[in-house]
Amino acid sequence: LAAAASVQLLWTTFAMGPVMGRLGSRRTFVGGCCAGAAALVALPHAHRLPLAAVVPLVAAQSAALNTACTASIVATNSAVGVVAHHLAGALNGVLVTAESVAKALGPALVAPIFAAAITARPEYLGQPSGAALTFTGLASLVALFGVGAARYLTLLDAHEGHARGQVPGRTS
Repeated sequence: LAAAASVQLLWTTFAMGPVMGRLGSRRTFVGGCCAGAAALVALPHAHRLPLAAVVPLVAAQSAALNTACTASIVATNSAVGVVAHHLAGALNGVLVTAESVAKALGPALVAPIFAAAITARPEYLGQPSGAALTFTGLASLVALFGVGAARYLTLLDAHEGHARGQVPGRTS
């Protein structure tokens, strides 16, 4: 885990900003959700892999989901800044508060559910195991967020373009 945390630290420090600058917050969010979901599906099967393969998998999952969360906050602040610049600071406070509450309550609420899922269907009873089902469910939720963001925000961009008198596919 320390090696995975080191990889994530390097990603966050040196690569995440340039990637987000090049792709934009929406594409970064969608990409982070897709990569995170794929890694979550693979994690329950990682015990069969050599340790050298597990470290990049854990690092990729963590970095992808942290990048997606960062991109969602950037996108929200940017959207509010366009519409009502004076509310951007207040919204940032609400976002940080919600994030802090989720980080505090998340482990306390999810750990018992995860433990019950693993206990209810251990791997020796056959596949899919409780861990595989739990991680696949979480991956489905993350992928749903990514697909929803890709679909909804594309519609929002088209609506805003029509409101400004722009024709889709053409720049003014």
